[in-house]
Amino acid sequence: MATQAREFLDPYTTAAENESLTPQKKIDGLNEIISATHMGMLTTRCATGELHSRAMSPASTEGLQFFFLANNASYKFDEIEADNHVNLSFIDTKTTNWASVAGTASISRDQELIKKLWSP
Repeated sequence: MATQAREFLDPYTTAAENESLTPQKKIDGLNEIISATHMGMLTTRCATGELHSRAMSPASTEGLQFFFLANNASYKFDEIEADNHVNLSFIDTKTTNWASVAGTASISRDQELIKKLWSP
């Protein structure tokens, strides 16, 4: 597809691929979206290959590292242990700014970290 047609038909991807922004500017933009939404979708893959998404609120973000607190009796723990590839997506409905981040997840049962992040 010609570049001009793609830019017209998919302006969101074109903006996200903006190579004039530094990686830090892109991270700052992501953090602005997260701050505005306070909620994202965590997608995992189950043993049969189906994708499961659920709303999650990050307890903390550090750069591109996200921390979530979750019920360890939920399926997401089994799914992450079986296949740690995940996707996080966020959208600010007021501006329609959005972000999708693919990566790997790990499970921590570090009680000190949980206490640090917990806010009822």
